Amino acid sequence: MMRRVLGAMRLFLAVQYRSGFMVVYLAVTGFTVLVIRGLFPEPWRDVLVPVLLVTEYGVVSVYLIAAQDYFARNEKSNEALSVTPLRDKERVIAMVLAATLVAMTAAALFFVGLLGVDSRLALVMVPLFAATVLAGALGLILSSRYREFTSFILGSIPAVTLFSLPLLSYFEFVPRYTFRWLPWDAALFSYAGIVASEIRPWSYVLMSLQLLLFAGIALRWAIRVEARA
Repeated sequence: MMRRVLGAMRLFLAVQYRSGFMVVYLAVTGFTVLVIRGLFPEPWRDVLVPVLLVTEYGVVSVYLIAAQDYFARNEKSNEALSVTPLRDKERVIAMVLAATLVAMTAAALFFVGLLGVDSRLALVMVPLFAATVLAGALGLILSSRYREFTSFILGSIPAVTLFSLPLLSYFEFVPRYTFRWLPWDAALFSYAGIVASEIRPWSYVLMSLQLLLFAGIALRWAIRVEARA
């Protein structure tokens, strides 16, 4: 199974590169770093990095994998894969992990571009992995409900808005418990604690496990949805 998943991941990464998704994603990351470095003073970076890790790299992960899914439908590549030994479960896992790899690479470059390389980068990878897997699975779930990408964009607005709700508690407009039930709360506050070097080990482990649990549930849901498609 692992060999088939890795082979499918290479295929999906090649499709992303050939379609320009990967290049655009990394270009946006570079542009974002330049804008923040050019327009915002250095103390603001500790505030902005967690926000953008949740919003930009969360929301874009949803649209990246959905765009790849629609591209595969138009090219009929899903039908071609159906006659290979690759199972639906393996295809979904490979697609989500391929998108996750791109998102994590872009997010790591974003982090390094603003904060440099230190131990915080390693710490942020675990919640970032779980959050991007969750976002990718959500993208597949949502894309299964719409025939066209334009309809998907409009229909996904309420779902991706949930990504931003914990910002209200992050900037202290509402109490923390208001949106603590959302996985994006765990992502945002784990990033913020790591960036500020204030996160406690038990809190880091707890929030990472919460994100991994939600990611597992979403991935399982996506597999079931794709199996019925």
